[in-house]
Amino acid sequence: MAGLCLADTVAGSASFATGRDSVTLSGTINYIKPGTGGKLIGIANQISAGKTIGVYEVFIFNDHDDLLCRATFTMFFLKKA
Repeated sequence: MAGLCLADTVAGSASFATGRDSVTLSGTINYIKPGTGGKLIGIANQISAGKTIGVYEVFIFNDHDDLLCRATFTMFFLKKA
């Protein structure tokens, strides 16, 4: 479960880099290896970002550069108040 929470946080951080607030609409995760090692490293790539929807691909690695999981998140961009 920690991988999912970390992946969602990484996707949210990447979506905030657009300068807009967002919430997660959906997410899928594929667990590849068990989370061994001392640290987890999350990397996000923006696939697309439109007016209201953004899609982000997230990779979680351990400190040995082993890929632990891959996730895709769809984010909804909130209107500015």
